[in-house]
Amino acid sequence: MVTQCFKCDLCLGRRNIVNPSGDLTNCKILFIGEAPGSTEDRLGLPFVGKAGKLLDRMFGLMNMNRNRGIVITNVIKCQPPNNRPPTNIEINLCFLYLQSEIEELNPTLIVGMGNTALKAITGETTNRISKWRGKYIIQDNRIFYFTYHPSYLLKNQEDDKIFKEFYSDFKFIQKMYTIL
Repeated sequence: MVTQCFKCDLCLGRRNIVNPSGDLTNCKILFIGEAPGSTEDRLGLPFVGKAGKLLDRMFGLMNMNRNRGIVITNVIKCQPPNNRPPTNIEINLCFLYLQSEIEELNPTLIVGMGNTALKAITGETTNRISKWRGKYIIQDNRIFYFTYHPSYLLKNQEDDKIFKEFYSDFKFIQKMYTIL
């Protein structure tokens, strides 16, 4: 857990460093998002705002429990101003924290949600999550799987295709959840 960090300017505007939450002693699946939003910054917990509520609804539909075998974190630990995407410098400075979380939690499945998680996990800079969603890679005895960030769905509520793809991705995640 990160208790103090002054590596970049994000520390100047944050209220809280947002560390992982969930089943920290028995992590089978690690969900990685982009960065804390204002609710997360205020409460010091990941995915407790609107995107977190959507994620919780998906967990409910799939009979998954956020506190049983699941941990949720973000690529960066502090909220960027105006909820802008993190810069490459911020991602790189926070990456050691994410690496440490992965090593400590030792999940079998890592779910990267959105472009920032895709970039941090794979180094991919030319393709977007829409090209990678529903795909996985196996590395270091772990499965890395990619899907949309829940906030992307909230911004594109009229697009049924995105919701169907997200639901399909979660059917795969659910299968993994039941066998891990």
